[in-house]
Amino acid sequence: MISDLAKSKSLGVKCVSSLELIPFESAGAFLDATEERGLTVLGIEGFRLEGDSAVPDIKAIADFSTLLNERDAVADSARAARRFVSQVGRSGMFFEFVLAE
Repeated sequence: MISDLAKSKSLGVKCVSSLELIPFESAGAFLDATEERGLTVLGIEGFRLEGDSAVPDIKAIADFSTLLNERDAVADSARAARRFVSQVGRSGMFFEFVLAE
């Protein structure tokens, strides 16, 4: 699902092991795509790349699963995700998104 959404916006995806990572610079456009498709963002984890490995950034983990049962879960989770990415994101960082239909 991540790759399909990214392709719909002509965004690149970095695949490391089983992770499909979105670059910080593309996160806003990716979140636009999630909202357009009616997907709720359940969580985000930030990574930095070291060689062929993705190293988690312990300060860049967010859980929005409590929003899943909200009336406006799609919009609320996208808004929270944008705020989170803007606060913790930086050039060279990648994000894994967990989504729900």
